[in-house]
Amino acid sequence: GTRIAFLRFDESLSTGPAAGHALMKLLVLDLERGTVTDVGVRVATDLNGPVWVSNDSLLVNRYD
Repeated sequence: GTRIAFLRFDESLSTGPAAGHALMKLLVLDLERGTVTDVGVRVATDLNGPVWVSNDSLLVNRYD
């Protein structure tokens, strides 16, 4: 493949002051260009990481 999807922990993303749990961002690394793109999706856990279901589609357990 030419891209890697991964989750990055981000303390600035929170589920709310009462919960106090940080969220993760979904990012995609393009290996040919060396660029990282923030997909704009927040994820609550890394237990079910992102999965490519086709060349252009990701399956992820979204928080929002």
